[in-house]
Amino acid sequence: MNINHPSSVTMVRLSPRALALYLKATEERDSCRLWLSKFMLPYQRRAFTKKELKEAAIAQLGISKNSFEHAWYMLIEETQRFDWSESLPRSKSKQDIN
Repeated sequence: MNINHPSSVTMVRLSPRALALYLKATEERDSCRLWLSKFMLPYQRRAFTKKELKEAAIAQLGISKNSFEHAWYMLIEETQRFDWSESLPRSKSKQDIN
């Protein structure tokens, strides 16, 4: 049995509310990944802590903390920027994230 073949995939039926929540979360993650990608460029030094970026993303994009977390780790995997999963010391001066 080929699990990649469409006939072998079990379709899950979602209630209208569950489907709406799923679609909203997907949209939030995608918009956050796009927003974060301008900071997570190859060979670019990390200028902000994860906490600073999370707070800015929530304020600017109106997303949930969970959507940010998913977007953060998905983008680290996509860009292979594993150095971003390490802690960064708090910044001493407040820079503008906009």
